[in-house]
Amino acid sequence: MFFCSFVLLFFRSFVLLFFCSFVLFCSFLFFFVLFCSFLMNEKRIKQRDVIKQQFTPMLRESSLFQKYKSSYRDAFFDFARHATILSGAYCFLWYFRNSYVNILTVPLIGLLHIKTFIIFHDCGHNAYTPSSRINYALGTLLGVLLVTPFSWNYLHHTHHLTNGNTENKHNFPYNQLIFHTVAQYKQMSRFERLVQKVLVSPFLLVTIWTHLYFIFGQRLLFLAFITVNQESVHIPSFPFIMCEQLVNNVGVAIMSYLLYQYSLLWLSVAIICVWTSIATFTFINQHTFNPPYVVANDKWNIKDSGLLGSSLIQVPLLLKYFFGGIEYHHIHHMNSKIPGYNLQKYHEEVVGDPKWQISVFDDVTVLSIKECFHNLQLKLYDENQNRYVTFSDALK
Repeated sequence: MFFCSFVLLFFRSFVLLFFCSFVLFCSFLFFFVLFCSFLMNEKRIKQRDVIKQQFTPMLRESSLFQKYKSSYRDAFFDFARHATILSGAYCFLWYFRNSYVNILTVPLIGLLHIKTFIIFHDCGHNAYTPSSRINYALGTLLGVLLVTPFSWNYLHHTHHLTNGNTENKHNFPYNQLIFHTVAQYKQMSRFERLVQKVLVSPFLLVTIWTHLYFIFGQRLLFLAFITVNQESVHIPSFPFIMCEQLVNNVGVAIMSYLLYQYSLLWLSVAIICVWTSIATFTFINQHTFNPPYVVANDKWNIKDSGLLGSSLIQVPLLLKYFFGGIEYHHIHHMNSKIPGYNLQKYHEEVVGDPKWQISVFDDVTVLSIKECFHNLQLKLYDENQNRYVTFSDALK
């Protein structure tokens, strides 16, 4: 009996180590192919950039973009490092699966998945590597790990085209987490106001609703939204979307089965809860702050949507790796083709270099962690004062 138990334990350990090794091997193989592709296409890319420069005004944004746009080398080192750390963390998760050590391991992997999501997000913007095919393949694979279909990015693109625009042609919210104005709230009955306070309370918003949205809602609600708004949202064909959803659903089902076999399923659910809550907390503060950027269509533009409508969150130094640069959200909305691993470098050059006498970032809203928690209370838009306000402020 002891021998059989020992053999079974050895077999499971071997399979887990093989799986982690396989993930690492695939990662390095993937980027080896990427590197070969880079060697073959480097000359063509340089020629294309020269042609672009001949017809593009030499604005400082353009020169900085050329310097900090994605590269095969930076993408390789960024992904290889993250894959190694994440694989090691999952080995710890399995080894201590029945231990209180997972009180630390689960939050750690949750934070690591914020970084995973930023890579997935950059792939959706076709910004992580110079290759659109590699971005799509990598984003689809990471979407399984994050239980998020790659089609999430199509609505996210629409968010970039409408952030702060009250009259946008896409019929998309100017702020995805502000549902009513003060005037609309005052017209509600007492019961309706109570329901609103409960439904969008900070606790429910960053926990229950967030978890349900990522696991279920983004599949069902997304399909419902694009069915109604197919003409206004930039998406591929509906059958193509369905195929993406099917691939993700099958991948998540297979991954869930394997996690269940190794007694990691419920720990993985806890990890999903951790990283999705942090992601929602971050997203709220990227666009919900005062003074807001809420304008009509004729006054709206992409640059102001970034510099005035997106924040810079002061993430503590020890947490910077996990956020993958997305705290510099003003740059991301100004130019979504700059990958997360270069956003901080871009920001620091503009702010710190004496040659930029007048920084384009002077008017960017900078938020401390304390201010971020306060912003969770902002639930309504006051059109008269052009401010986001709390429920209590609306009735004063």
